[in-house]
Amino acid sequence: MIITTTTEIAGKKVEKTLGLVYGFGGWGFGSSEYEALKGALAAMTKQAEEMGANAIIGAGLLCSMVAGEDAEKLITVYGTAVVVE
Repeated sequence: MIITTTTEIAGKKVEKTLGLVYGFGGWGFGSSEYEALKGALAAMTKQAEEMGANAIIGAGLLCSMVAGEDAEKLITVYGTAVVVE
């Protein structure tokens, strides 16, 4: 699976746009942001694969804080699932 922040992939042509894909991950006490990012990317990739994609373009990420007694941070990754040749 190719994942890129750009809307084009050098040497590839987008044959079909399948739609928005996303994944979420959280971290707080006892967990790492790296593990949260890995989980979010895995969820997004799985969603794209289930749609028949072989690439995700226009990828981005957002981080936010979920306030409360035990503050937790949430990471969201997103992009557009496509088929490239």
